[in-house]
Amino acid sequence: MSQQNKLVMKDDIMFKAFFSRTGNEKFLKAFLTALLGKELNIKRVIHDARLEQLAKEEKYGILDLDIELDTGEFVNIEMQLANYNNIEERNTFYASKKVTEQFTNIII
Repeated sequence: MSQQNKLVMKDDIMFKAFFSRTGNEKFLKAFLTALLGKELNIKRVIHDARLEQLAKEEKYGILDLDIELDTGEFVNIEMQLANYNNIEERNTFYASKKVTEQFTNIII
């Protein structure tokens, strides 16, 4: 197989396709355990992880991986190959959208 035809797990599409696929939860769990040094128990992987857009002019986001742990916590996992010097802003945006979504679900 030539270098151009190799599948690269660091590519956003491959990363998301592999780790979010039903049946691959054990690989995601092993990856996160190795990365974080502690074991997480995944309740579910949310496959369509597009953040709610409440107004046309509002920014939207699509998460690489969105998982719910058995503790009820939600974890956003992002694969970044390049440093765009905006990770703090992106994390704040993603976290605030997830909190808003959870708060809305409680009130309704």
